[in-house]
Amino acid sequence: MTPDTRNGLPAMACVSALQKAIRRGMEKEAMEFACELMHTSKAFHSMVCNRLEVICHEDLDTSAAPWVVPFVATALAQSRDRYGRDTGKTGRRAGKADGRMYQ
Repeated sequence: MTPDTRNGLPAMACVSALQKAIRRGMEKEAMEFACELMHTSKAFHSMVCNRLEVICHEDLDTSAAPWVVPFVATALAQSRDRYGRDTGKTGRRAGKADGRMYQ
């Protein structure tokens, strides 16, 4: 059984909600679910990174925007690298980079 997030939300429900929010173009909600998971543990952080790679390949029209896949791969690699050095702050940085998360 997968443990809940640090705020008591079911982790797998957050992953599902993350993907649904991305499919529906709801950036703020997607970022909130990603941050909820990423701030819980390194394992959940890895789960979010892996899931975002899968979503990128399955749900995005890469023929219309071919630069998305390498961009996502690079951003996730940087996030994974930073996690070890700056545990717990990776999601906040990503949210600030998005520009919409904390307005």
